[in-house]
Amino acid sequence: MNKRRVCLPCRKKIREELAAERAGFTRLPGAIVLGLVGAIAGGAGWAFIGVVTNAEIGYVAVGVGFLAGFCALLGAGGRKGTPIQTVAVFCAILGLVLGKYFSIAYFVKQQVPDLSYFDPRMVDFFVQFLPKTLSPFDALWAFLALGIAWRMAKPTEVAI
Repeated sequence: MNKRRVCLPCRKKIREELAAERAGFTRLPGAIVLGLVGAIAGGAGWAFIGVVTNAEIGYVAVGVGFLAGFCALLGAGGRKGTPIQTVAVFCAILGLVLGKYFSIAYFVKQQVPDLSYFDPRMVDFFVQFLPKTLSPFDALWAFLALGIAWRMAKPTEVAI
């Protein structure tokens, strides 16, 4: 294993441990719930940092991906695999969108104070202003955020 000789009982034990690490679809509900919690917390934190600093700090988006991936992994009971990785990535996307939404909504609310964060008109403002806030660096930070979310739940690989 991994270019090293191991005895048959050790090889069997390693295979059993790797199989036990893998998550089945029964682990999805926990991963989804905690992944959403992590995504919302990460997105809110990213928006808060943006509001406090009056600047969008792109590398904080990587933290959103990490938090969504970590919480999805936690919700899956530490089990890993493609289903949990997929949940982590979708939760990270949600966290990134929420971070952008609340950042834009905060600045819109400064101009239109009677508008609620959850008013349908705020969604219209978000859709209108989102393209104006995106840059090539956003694509880089989003790629890194989604990559870390994916890697958080990547199963251990062993060459046999």
